[in-house]
Amino acid sequence: MDHTHGNTPRALLRITITSAVVSALVTVLHGVGYFESLEAKWLDAMGMIFRPSPSAQVVAVAVTDADFARPDLFGSISPLHPDTLRRLVERLAQHRPAVVALDILLQPVPHESADRAAARQRLYQSLASLAAHESTQWVLIEPDRAEVNLPGIDAEVQAAWEVLRSADQATPPRVWWASPTMHVEEGSIRRMPLAVVGNGAHAATPTLLGAVVEARAAAPAHAPQGQHESVLIRYTGAFALDASAPITAHAISAGDLLAPAGGPRDATLLTGKTVIVGGTHEAGRDYHWTPIGRIAAVQIWAEAVDAWLRHDAPREPPRWLAFVLETAVGVGGGWLMLRFSPLVGYILTVVALAPLTLLLSSLAFGAGVMFINFLPSFFAVRLHQRFELTTENRALRRELQLLQARAESRQQDAETAAHDDGSSERTLGAGLRVRS
Repeated sequence: MDHTHGNTPRALLRITITSAVVSALVTVLHGVGYFESLEAKWLDAMGMIFRPSPSAQVVAVAVTDADFARPDLFGSISPLHPDTLRRLVERLAQHRPAVVALDILLQPVPHESADRAAARQRLYQSLASLAAHESTQWVLIEPDRAEVNLPGIDAEVQAAWEVLRSADQATPPRVWWASPTMHVEEGSIRRMPLAVVGNGAHAATPTLLGAVVEARAAAPAHAPQGQHESVLIRYTGAFALDASAPITAHAISAGDLLAPAGGPRDATLLTGKTVIVGGTHEAGRDYHWTPIGRIAAVQIWAEAVDAWLRHDAPREPPRWLAFVLETAVGVGGGWLMLRFSPLVGYILTVVALAPLTLLLSSLAFGAGVMFINFLPSFFAVRLHQRFELTTENRALRRELQLLQARAESRQQDAETAAHDDGSSERTLGAGLRVRS
């Protein structure tokens, strides 16, 4: 039954206009970043409730507090001992991973002792040799320009460093240099850019994530849009290690990796995987806040690479698509409320809203969690309909009051007329009696 009858086309047109105006306003505000903070908090909440499963393609190798304190590994000395790092990268190569990303600063250190300088030279030579003769791709941290060519660096160490620096010129490339820069948003790391834009004459530098993407594709991402792309990280929490679980399917400590006397003979946890190496030791002071708490940078990079591999993060839809779908939600809800009685229409709309917004969110954003983007136009139409009903009810009440007033006036006129007729009859009867 149509409860607005002849006015349905006009009412639906008004609802369409309301929905379109609200959707346009939401689209504009979204484009200028007005909802970024709200969306970030919403995604954090959804990420804690609906935590994704890791891809099983990424493994974190962490220098833990226990590893850092061991005298036979790092001896609680920073920078990390080059000889232990050399043993670590050589052991990693024996596991035959697809990509190894070292989130560790490797540049020469001024005024090192003779034994550490010699160990650093061996580290550079080992990395250059592994890059030249093994199939594994290596991602290394690009040092700050102010920290290279410093006085006090051993000449042989500097020469070995320059050889390693030039390894990215090989064909095909086996070494990729990356920036450790992370993007902090609302005090937390939620997105990871693929590249950081250089200043002046310096070109954009891929982040560690961007370099891993390039290394896995075995081709540099020269496209300009790569400088501005970023990956929204849906954290899994799978790359953490603690004393009770030093080895998991997604993380292993450096000490446990180096524990066996020899390298593996068969495929292992790391074979064919992307391995992210870094420190979780507190002395490294490389911790950052994320939606799942304060975690080490190596874990964040592992989460970012895993998120990129899963491709399950919400994507940003074209503005026109978001506008059309948001308007459609409002118009559809408005039509149901027009087609049925207000109460029944509202109930039907609410029941249909959950699957409808989840479907449209999956269509537009590639993930159902962004269904909240389609609610403003629905609530605007609902308020519009309530306003129209209220206005119509007020008009009906005024008309009813006017009709009642007219009826009362007519009744009073009738009573007055009847009273006047009775008075005339009494006067006429009195006159007739006098005459008789």
